[in-house]
Amino acid sequence: MTMMHRPREPADHFRGEDLRRYRLIMFGVAAVAAVVVVWNALDQYFLVDSWDYWTTRQDYLAEAWPKGLIKALFVAFAGVVETPIVLVLMAGDALFGLRVYWPYLIPVVALHLASGILLFEVLVRRIRPAIAVAAGALYLVMGHAGPAVATATFVMVMMGIAAIWLAVLAIERWEGTHDRRLMSVVLVASLLSSLAGLAAIFVACFLLVSRGRHRLAAGLGLTFTGLLAGARLLLLLFSNAPGSVGTPDRAWISLDPRILPDYVRYLWKGLTMTTEGLIATGWTPLVILAFAGVGWAAATTFRRSPRDPLYAATAAAAIFWYALLGARAAGAATGPVSAGKPHYMMYAAALLLPSLAWIADRLVDRHLLFAIPLTLGIAWSMYFNASEMLRVTELRGEIGQANRVTIETAASLRGNLDSLEAGFLVADGSWRFTVPQFERLLERGKVPCVADYDNAIRFADEQYMPRPSPEDVRCDG
Repeated sequence: MTMMHRPREPADHFRGEDLRRYRLIMFGVAAVAAVVVVWNALDQYFLVDSWDYWTTRQDYLAEAWPKGLIKALFVAFAGVVETPIVLVLMAGDALFGLRVYWPYLIPVVALHLASGILLFEVLVRRIRPAIAVAAGALYLVMGHAGPAVATATFVMVMMGIAAIWLAVLAIERWEGTHDRRLMSVVLVASLLSSLAGLAAIFVACFLLVSRGRHRLAAGLGLTFTGLLAGARLLLLLFSNAPGSVGTPDRAWISLDPRILPDYVRYLWKGLTMTTEGLIATGWTPLVILAFAGVGWAAATTFRRSPRDPLYAATAAAAIFWYALLGARAAGAATGPVSAGKPHYMMYAAALLLPSLAWIADRLVDRHLLFAIPLTLGIAWSMYFNASEMLRVTELRGEIGQANRVTIETAASLRGNLDSLEAGFLVADGSWRFTVPQFERLLERGKVPCVADYDNAIRFADEQYMPRPSPEDVRCDG
C-alpha cells in the first residue's frame, strides 16, 4: 500500500502553545462572524424554496401513513433530495411553525461556522497557521447571505462543505487503522448533504485512490450511490409521487450534442465568477493568473515526494461540481446564467480556497515581502465579500419581511380566504398557498396573525380578492 505522508510545511514549526493560540484566534474569528451573521439575520423570514415544505410537503404529510411521510421525505425538490432539511423543518414546525424564524437559523449558522473552522483544521498543519486563519475567515464572510437564510439550497450546500472537510480529516486520522469508522463518518456526512455530498465523496475517493486504497474508495462510492438509489426506489414502491417538484423532473445528463456549447459556457462562467468573488476583482488577467496558480498548486503538491493530493482533489472537485450542475442546467431555459447562483459559487469557492492558500504560503516562502501585498489582497477580498453579504442579507430581509406581512395578513382574513379559488401568492412570488394548505396551518396555530386594515386592503388588491370590511380583519379566530 502506498502511504501518503504529510510533506514538510512551514506549519511544522508551530507546535503546542503556538498552534493552540492560532486555534483560539480562529474560534475568535468564528465568534465575531456569528455575531455579524445573527445580527444581520434578525429581520429575515421564510422565502423562495423554503415554502416548499409549508405547501407541498404539508400536503404529503396530510396523506395516510406511511405513504405521506415517505413522499414528504424523499420527493426531490428541483432534482435534489432534501430529506435532512425536511426532518429539521418538521421539528421546527412542531415547535414554532411560521410564528418565528430565528430558531431555524441556529443549525444554519452552526454549520457555516463549523465549515470555516474545519477548513482551518485541514490547512493548519499544511501551511502557515496565520494563512490558514485567513482562509477560514475569508470563507466565513462569503456566501452572499447564505448563512443568514434557512433556505434548503443554502443549507444543503453548507452541509456539503462541512462533509468535505470532515472526509479529509477522517482519512488523515483513521485511514488504515479505523476504516469502518472512516466510511461511516464520510457516508453519513455526505448523505446528509444529498447532491452536495457528491463532491465530498469525490474528494474522499480521490484521496483514497492516491493512497492506494482503491477497494475502499470503490466501496465508498458504490455505497453512497446505492443508498441514494435505495431512497428513490423506496419512493417508487410506496407512492405515486413525482420524482421531483419545483422544476420539471428532467434528466441529469443529456447526450444531445447541441447543448455542448451551453455546457462549456456554464463551466467557464461558474468557475470564473467564483474566482472573481474570491480575489474580489473581475480583471481577466488576474482571474487567469488565479486559475494558473490553482493548477500549479494541484500539480506541484501531487507530483512531489512526499506528495499531498489535497489540493489536486479539491481543485478537481470544483470542476466536478460545476460539471455536475452543468449536466442539468445546459440546454435549460436559464442556461449558463444559473452558474452564478450564490450557493453554487459558495461551494466551489470553498473547494478553491485550499489551493489559493497554498499559493500564498509559497509566495511568503519565496520572500517575506510578499506578505505585504498578500495581506492587503486578503483584507480587500474580505471587505468586498463581507459588504456583499451584508447587502444581500439586507435585501433578503426586506423580501422576507414582506412575506411575513403577507402571512400575518392572510391569517387575519381567514374568514374571507374562500374567495381565493387559486389560493394566494407569498410576497416574493415564489410560491402559492392553497386555501386548504393555509387553513391546516391555521387550525394547528402555526401562523402569526396581525390585524392591520391597511395591510388587509393591500393584500386584497394584490391577490385580486374583494376588499374586506374592518370587521373582517381580526385575529380572534
